[in-house]
Amino acid sequence: MIIHTRNFGKMHLLNLLFWAILVFMVGRSQGGDKCEVCYVSDCCEDPSFTGRRNIKTNVGKIFSAYCDQGWTYILRRFNGEEDFYRTWVEYQHGFGNPNGEHFIGLDNLACFVKGRKCKVRFDLEAWPPVSQAKRFAEYSIFNVADETQKYRLTIGGYSGTAGDA
Repeated sequence: MIIHTRNFGKMHLLNLLFWAILVFMVGRSQGGDKCEVCYVSDCCEDPSFTGRRNIKTNVGKIFSAYCDQGWTYILRRFNGEEDFYRTWVEYQHGFGNPNGEHFIGLDNLACFVKGRKCKVRFDLEAWPPVSQAKRFAEYSIFNVADETQKYRLTIGGYSGTAGDA
């Protein structure tokens, strides 16, 4: 199941994380000079790139994420190789490998969306895959607060074929 995030009303975040791949797409920004260790603020900086990138948030936090044509994956689950039955601390800090199944972590997610207008898209697929079993949900409003606000999820503006959860 794949989930792409754009905007959501209030929902239970961990339920979404267990069953979907979250992908962020935020505003585009200009590229910079060549550097030894390069960071981007989000995957929109190079929409033609697919693969692992180092993200530096607007609050200075750095983490690795998977990029795919302008989308920043915050959670990726597609084959069951990564165990998502984790502790609260692991969900706070993140786990897995951005080139495979992973979750960037609630702390990284909160820093990533802070001060940005984000949308979220969820791509859902039956497992094992069945033809015609793909659905999506896209939300034009998406935000996750930090730990002091208990990672409150704000989501709204649904469109798609999966139904508004």
